[in-house]
Amino acid sequence: MEIVNKLIFKSIHFEGYVKVINVNHEDNDLEVTIKRFTGQHDEHWNLEHTKIGFENGDYWVFDLDENKDPNRVNKCYDKYRKDFLAQYNMLLPDNITCESCNHDNYCKEVFGGNSENSRCQFFPSRFSKIELNGKL
Repeated sequence: MEIVNKLIFKSIHFEGYVKVINVNHEDNDLEVTIKRFTGQHDEHWNLEHTKIGFENGDYWVFDLDENKDPNRVNKCYDKYRKDFLAQYNMLLPDNITCESCNHDNYCKEVFGGNSENSRCQFFPSRFSKIELNGKL
């Protein structure tokens, strides 16, 4: 696993996610930002120990959608990569609710859905933003 700047990953040991700010191979130093629901802070980590963490499965990489805050996923899923990713993929973009989806009325009629939900109840997500005047 190559650790590079801007790499984003999760840990099974704490909530939130980690973004690599700077990799310094000469000093065996990894500067990271840890982002949690309650805020963020920077830390310096041992680069070799972090590589071992990836090898042992303590850390795992995921593709962050800049329109979805991963901290919206319930922290009970943080330790379980597959479950976390499934929950993350069900999130609607930040500040968007089912009310903005083409399927909102269908969900309410058939499944008793709620227009205020911020995650899709279909699996996989079938969120499709309503187009207004040809714009999304």
